[in-house]
Amino acid sequence: MRPIILTMSAFGPYADAITLNFEELGENGLYLICGDTGAGKTTIFDAITYALYGEASGDNRKSEMFRSKYAKNSIQTFVYLKFSCKGQEYEVRRIPRYERQKERGEGMTKQAESAELICPNGTIVTKTTEVTKKITEILGVDRQQFTQIAMIAQGDFLKLLLASTEERMKIFRQIFNTAEYDFLQRQINEDFRRLWNECEDLKKSILQYASGTECHSEHSQYAAWQNAKECKGIPEELMDILDKLCKEDSNKKEILQEKIGLIDEELQKKAARISEIKNVLEIQQELKYKKEKLQVNEESLKISFEKQQEAAGKEPEIQKLTEKIAILQEKLPMYDKQEVLMGRIKEVVNGIRMLEAKIREHEEISKKTATILQKRYEDAVKEYQQTQKAVFDMRISFQTLEQEFMDGQAGILASILKEGSPCPVCGSMEHPNPAVMSEHVPTREEWQAAKERLEKKENCLLEKNSVAAELKVQMDEKMKELQTATMILEKEKATKEAALRELEQQNEEMKLSLEYESKKVLQNEIDRFTQQKNSLKEDMDRAKSAYQTVLQTKASLEGEISALKMRLAQSRQGNLQEEQEAVNHLQEEKTSLQKKCEQVNTRLEKNQSALTSIREKSDLLQRKQEEYGWMKALNDTANGRHNEKGKVMLETYVQMAYFERILDYANIRLETMTGGQYTLIRKKEAENNKSQSGLDLEVIDHYNGSIRHVKTLSGGESFKASLCLALGLSDEIQATAGGVRLETMFVDEGFGSLDEESLAQALQVLSSLSGEGGKRLVGIISHVDELKQRIPKQILVTKSRTGFSKARIVNLI
Repeated sequence: MRPIILTMSAFGPYADAITLNFEELGENGLYLICGDTGAGKTTIFDAITYALYGEASGDNRKSEMFRSKYAKNSIQTFVYLKFSCKGQEYEVRRIPRYERQKERGEGMTKQAESAELICPNGTIVTKTTEVTKKITEILGVDRQQFTQIAMIAQGDFLKLLLASTEERMKIFRQIFNTAEYDFLQRQINEDFRRLWNECEDLKKSILQYASGTECHSEHSQYAAWQNAKECKGIPEELMDILDKLCKEDSNKKEILQEKIGLIDEELQKKAARISEIKNVLEIQQELKYKKEKLQVNEESLKISFEKQQEAAGKEPEIQKLTEKIAILQEKLPMYDKQEVLMGRIKEVVNGIRMLEAKIREHEEISKKTATILQKRYEDAVKEYQQTQKAVFDMRISFQTLEQEFMDGQAGILASILKEGSPCPVCGSMEHPNPAVMSEHVPTREEWQAAKERLEKKENCLLEKNSVAAELKVQMDEKMKELQTATMILEKEKATKEAALRELEQQNEEMKLSLEYESKKVLQNEIDRFTQQKNSLKEDMDRAKSAYQTVLQTKASLEGEISALKMRLAQSRQGNLQEEQEAVNHLQEEKTSLQKKCEQVNTRLEKNQSALTSIREKSDLLQRKQEEYGWMKALNDTANGRHNEKGKVMLETYVQMAYFERILDYANIRLETMTGGQYTLIRKKEAENNKSQSGLDLEVIDHYNGSIRHVKTLSGGESFKASLCLALGLSDEIQATAGGVRLETMFVDEGFGSLDEESLAQALQVLSSLSGEGGKRLVGIISHVDELKQRIPKQILVTKSRTGFSKARIVNLI
């Protein structure tokens, strides 16, 4: 990646839009970014990083902080970068999220974050995350890798030079993403701890199961059982003792259960005999009860027979009532006819009442209508009369006006007459007595206006007359219509009244032929006779049913008594008390045996369960202990706990491979920069037995053949070593990123500690760096004056008195 054009607008210390054309610096070689401290030299690299990845190069500057505090409200904050990669040119523009003062009114407003990438084929990518993803794909490195490759910050890599193994592990973990090896180390350690805990838990579990076993104090194995319970490993002896105890208790349990079974068989026989004796006693009791019930039934049979005969004697009375009911029911239709007639009478009466109400309502409407129409007609006549008077007055006034107008015309004509000229009216050449002009003569317009007003008023009079005549006709027609409607209602009422008189006469004639006052009275009489008939019939049916029931009960009792006598003859009698005493004795014996069996069974179940669990836990403990053995060796290896192999953890071992390659890259430049005096090497031994080893750094001094710690280097030597180490790290990161090479690089500060010879050597190394693998621009960020004389191509950053900065490219060649 090579920057072509960079534009920073209201970005950091730059209040205005600053554009830098990197093509003016050439295709390779060194250039200097110089200026006052705090002027914004490093901001240029921040702007490039932000344009590419949406973040600054360091972790201390967030995108919300990019807005220049010196910028005017009208100037937008953005970064534009045109860059090339693999011969293709791309353009990216980003606006950070920031708050600025409103252009109108008071207060602040938020500027939304945005991004846009234009690809060589014209494709445009938007959205900040999509742009970042696409640029990472184009360059082949992410933001962290880019800042580590493209920016060599002396202060940061001096920390890497002087760091201990533990500190350098953290740095390499972040750079080379070796955290997964650290995770694997911790996972192995957790698995190792888990296995150790599982083994300890299994041992505790075995002791707990052992403590729950039982052995009788008089048993021959009691002392051995007591000692075997305390075993903290795999209790082989305890398992053998428990196996013997379980077999003995199992035999005892079988013998006791067999005895209990024999007693159960005897108890079943006794229970059957007792049940048989109780059954005989129950039959005898039942037979006695049935005989007593049969004697009572014979008395009831005699009484029910007499009641049946008495009820049968009421049959003629029931027949008589049936005939009387039939005669009365034949009279019901006549009463139905009367009810229909009464309904018609009621209907006609209601119709007459409704007609009377309509007539009254119609009369009220007629009165109101007549009043309203009369009032309208009188108002119209009054308006006509008023208009007629106004027309009369207007005609008198118009006639006067018209006469004045005519008289005035003669005066006007007389005023224009001349002697010897003909009169325009009569043609005479002489004018002996001309008319005199009045002082107030109406104009033709006034006369015409008065005439139009009179005509309009006369037309209005005609309209008023027409309205009054029309209202008169309407009033006469409406009154005639109302009178006709009233006559129709009166005629309809008279018709209904005639019909009512006829119906009332028919009703009076029908009443004379009816025996009862009404149908209800007749129906009540029918219901009374029906109730008497039903009551007699129910008495007769009850008496008959009762007699039949008593007969059936007698037959049933006689059959049950016969069956009970037969069962009693077939049953065997015995002594219930003697049999019950024998059962009690057997129960006591069974209870004693069951108690012994339960004690043996409880001990057997405890020991069997404990033995099964102890065997399972012992087998599992044996497997876990075997796994624990090789897991401990693996944990010691992965986490650097083998003293004889050095305290090198797995993650450190992986990082050592990266470190060796970084040192190879670094030493190529360090030997050039120091004239072959120094070579960086990885220290093989740890500082002490407690410290981790593998990433400690030493330096070989070829001038005296000594090997010493890098902390013994001077300030200038430390800068050279840290710069070479940083460049080596950059080479390794590019290699691990798939051989990616950036065509631009920045080196930040540190040159002030070098003498003239060392500075020349450092610039020689950096110059060679700019030509490695093709064309590369290397920008040195520094305020050292001597560099300004040595490096003619420069980006000059200046700071104004008001605080904001400007930057421009100068070429002093």
